[in-house]
Amino acid sequence: MRRVLGERALWILIACIVIFFSPALLGSTFFFRDLYLLFYGKKVLFAEALRQGQIPLWDPLMHGGQPFLNEPANSPFYPFNVLFLVLPILTAFNLLLVLQFVICALSAYFLGRAIGRSTVAAFVTGVVYTFCGYVLSSANLLVLLQSTAWAPALLASVHLLMRERRKRWFVAAAVFGALHLVGGSAEMAAVSFALAVAWMLVVPAEVPLSRRLAYAGLVVGFAASLSLMQTLPAYEVIRNSSRSEKRDYFTFTQWSVAPQRLPELVIPRFFGRTDTLARNDYWGWRYELGYPYIISIYFGVSALLLTIGGLTSPLLPRSGRIILGGFIAGGLLFCMGGWLPFFHLFYEHVPLVGIFRFPVKALQFTLVPIALASGAGVDAWPGRRTILAAAAAATLLAILTIGFRGAIARALFDPLPPAASTELARSFIHATVAAGLFVAACASKRKTAIATVVLLDLTFAGAQVNPYAPRELFDRPPLAGKVRALIGDGQKLYRTGDPYVRKLNAPSNENVWLAWWDIQLLSRYTAATFGIPIVFNDDYDGLAPIRMAHMGTAVEKLPWQNRLNVLSAAGASAILTPDVIASPDVDRVETLRSASGAPLFLYRNRASSPLRFATGAVVMSDDFQAFQRLAQNFDPNVVILSEGAPSTSQPRNPATIKTLHRTMNEWTVDVTTSEAGYLVFAETWYPGWQMTIDGRRVPMLRADVSFSAAAVPAGHHIVSKRYRPPLVFAGLAASVFAALILAFWRVRQ
Repeated sequence: MRRVLGERALWILIACIVIFFSPALLGSTFFFRDLYLLFYGKKVLFAEALRQGQIPLWDPLMHGGQPFLNEPANSPFYPFNVLFLVLPILTAFNLLLVLQFVICALSAYFLGRAIGRSTVAAFVTGVVYTFCGYVLSSANLLVLLQSTAWAPALLASVHLLMRERRKRWFVAAAVFGALHLVGGSAEMAAVSFALAVAWMLVVPAEVPLSRRLAYAGLVVGFAASLSLMQTLPAYEVIRNSSRSEKRDYFTFTQWSVAPQRLPELVIPRFFGRTDTLARNDYWGWRYELGYPYIISIYFGVSALLLTIGGLTSPLLPRSGRIILGGFIAGGLLFCMGGWLPFFHLFYEHVPLVGIFRFPVKALQFTLVPIALASGAGVDAWPGRRTILAAAAAATLLAILTIGFRGAIARALFDPLPPAASTELARSFIHATVAAGLFVAACASKRKTAIATVVLLDLTFAGAQVNPYAPRELFDRPPLAGKVRALIGDGQKLYRTGDPYVRKLNAPSNENVWLAWWDIQLLSRYTAATFGIPIVFNDDYDGLAPIRMAHMGTAVEKLPWQNRLNVLSAAGASAILTPDVIASPDVDRVETLRSASGAPLFLYRNRASSPLRFATGAVVMSDDFQAFQRLAQNFDPNVVILSEGAPSTSQPRNPATIKTLHRTMNEWTVDVTTSEAGYLVFAETWYPGWQMTIDGRRVPMLRADVSFSAAAVPAGHHIVSKRYRPPLVFAGLAASVFAALILAFWRVRQ
């Protein structure tokens, strides 16, 4: 590995990545899709908590409260999070993303050299892996990118382990496997482990099968053990979220790659542009769920022809070629998901299929195999058959570009949007020119020329995958201050959606304006970025506490009179909605303009409170019936419990409640009451919370369907609730123990 780091081809590759992503390093910012909606806000919370000396066990901002350290999408143990401790948050955020692409390149280059490829071939392996459409698209799915970065390094380490049987490669394989898991993407980790184990079992052939099985089991076991600090508590989150429920077939297959999209493997933007606001600029919406989950699936003619050459070359072991080819074929087949006639049976009867969430993610099977095989193709080529194949591809693309492009577009996309003809012409011309240059490079018999063509092809095609925005996009909007003044301490914002999908009032067609409007008006999840707790927001990633997710769906269907009852119980003192609300408990504070120019109203809900003392209680074990009762009549003096004893007493004197101490993970309250009752917290009930009264442990009760309460006797008391999830500490202890064993074994002579 030390020798590899000194090779000039690797540093040229890293320089290409830095230049390609230079806008993010020189003043602009990544922001696209999930980045501004979800991931950036999570990193802000993480960084600010650590800087304040707190361990962010609990996230008080999302879904009325949910675990933070437990949630795999937050990847709290990913080592590069250290950037947020030493750099400004937005600078660290962009550097984190760029570093993942650098790791992709290092990892893939290392794999090429480990397999025995030349420096130029390893360079091509790194280029194809880093700049292919799928990996570039992963930038707005941060946890997927973090896991993708380590896949080639894992395969390289296990290959060297089987070839040399040295401790260093075993340790490297275990660490790279663990980084896969702490990166946060379970499906990418599963694909990488499957490829690594398959490779270990057959390559190299001279190693006895029993030894291969032992090594494979130990690598997987230690990688899993090192990552228990994240995977063990993540199990609890998934068990208590909507991901524990099997989704219906339509929801699962909604992002399947249509067969009509497969030409995008060699023709960039075949379904249209994804970096604009105009719906007509992306004409593939009729085959996707309105918009693609993976922005680009482009590999290019050059890379795919090199892949074919590598898979038919003896430079790779025959068994290795079979594995790589099988993974590529399987990924290209199953990414089509719902378009396959047999896929419904596959989904119903094959275990763990649901781990991928959407069939398009099956393309992960192709990433490492195509990159590795394309590098082998560089060393195997050029040959006469190669040049003829490339020439045939270039000729075919030229014929389609000149004579049949319009007919193809009309057949697939009729009626064809006006912008489609020009954009499709550019895409076909790009593919034709790339194929022609590849023919010339092969004819020159220079590997560096082939590598240059592959680099230019993928970088020019990938330039539109990840748009940038000025860093001022993430400046605190004026509305955030106004909402913060309304909610005070412990209360929340309820934000309904805006009907502006087709009516965005933007000064240009740049898609940054959608993010700008969302942030300025605190739409979707963006309020949490600025420290504003929100409740009943959409369960975007399927990891919200399951009862809160169900309540959020049900709340949207209620008329406002009933909705306000639930919002009051949830502690929602601020409401942002385009609807007109008429209620004696609700005051209109301000009228704004939504992204479509229509009115948007900010209300104060005076009936809500983060804490209340109820002396009356009803017991309803059925959550649906409890929700119906809460929606019909919210009485702050009555709490709905999931278990316990009912009570109908009425308070003679109101209780005095005062918050003494509040942090992310703790809430301490001073209560004085003349009558026994229940202190109700408008915060999500969740396993791991510990309730004490005057230092004595008491049960934490589930109240009002999904919130929490404690039974408090008459008198003066100090009530505290602390979040201490046992699986977090158990997982951390197990990971440390596994690391110590591995370190001791590594240094033992």
